[in-house]
Amino acid sequence: MPNEFDFESPLNKLLSNVIPRFIEGQLQRESQERMALEEISFRESESRLDRLLRTEEADLSRKASAEQARLERVQAQQSIDQRRETFEFNRKRAIKRDRIDSDKLKMETFDGMSPRKILEASKHTTMQTPEYDQVLSDKRTIAQFDINRAKDFKALGSVLINPRERNLYITKLNYGDVDGALGILERAENKLAPDKQADYLIISESIKSLNDRRLPGDSEQNSEIDILIEQENQKLRDLFTVTKKPKDDLSLIEKKVINIMANASGISKDEFKKGGKGEALITKFAMEQGDADLSDSELIELAKIVSKKPKKTSLELFQESTREKINRKHAKKRKSDIESILELNRRAKDKGFSIDDIMMGF
Repeated sequence: MPNEFDFESPLNKLLSNVIPRFIEGQLQRESQERMALEEISFRESESRLDRLLRTEEADLSRKASAEQARLERVQAQQSIDQRRETFEFNRKRAIKRDRIDSDKLKMETFDGMSPRKILEASKHTTMQTPEYDQVLSDKRTIAQFDINRAKDFKALGSVLINPRERNLYITKLNYGDVDGALGILERAENKLAPDKQADYLIISESIKSLNDRRLPGDSEQNSEIDILIEQENQKLRDLFTVTKKPKDDLSLIEKKVINIMANASGISKDEFKKGGKGEALITKFAMEQGDADLSDSELIELAKIVSKKPKKTSLELFQESTREKINRKHAKKRKSDIESILELNRRAKDKGFSIDDIMMGF
């Protein structure tokens, strides 16, 4: 019932005041607890993240330091390798330079040598570098080529009168000194008659021209030149060929010369003509005489020298003596073939020869 006081029952008070405040307080506590938990969780997350970041930074720093150290080691090794390579390169270059200098000095020793001396001196010469080894090989090839081509000029020296100059000419050619040999030809007196000098010069120039066309290693061309050189040499020999005059036209001294050569050589006088057995002696006599104006006595002496037979060996003399003695014995009393052989064998043993040596003379 209404009165001047509002009456609130305990239940209403509980429902309207106590319980709401309790729930609100509870909610506030839960909210505070949740916020505190979230704060703790957040801080833990931050702390964990901070630790992760510090760990990652430390790992990165450690890796960076390790990479830097590795790079420094690589660079240091590369520097060492580079210095080593540079040292080795300089060492090899110095060795090669020394070898090149040594080979160069060896090659300079051949300067001024004749081709023959180059071949002789280079037999035991060994180069230390491939470049100079090839240079030495080329020099030997050229030297041998010069010696071979010098043979083209040998026949030209047959015109020389002075034996010393002729020997010197051949010696220079044997050593490959073509220029020196040709210089002798230009200075020395020759055997040819004036009417043959022009032909000789033509042949000489032709041989020189053919010789200049020779090439090292070109065997085909050099073979063709060999044929042409031989043709020129034949022309040269023809200059010295002497055709025998008819018998009635021979002078007294010419007859004496032929008689001397015929008696000394055992060749019939009738064979001293072109195509005969004595033609070689006539040609040899004419080449030795050349264009020299010899007296009759000098011509006779020259004929004796030209036709002089080589000195016989002791074996040949013994063979002749044995034949003569056996023939004399056979003339008095013929012996059987067996007795002749026994006699021959006995004489051979006495003289220190074998029976085969004696039989070669029959």
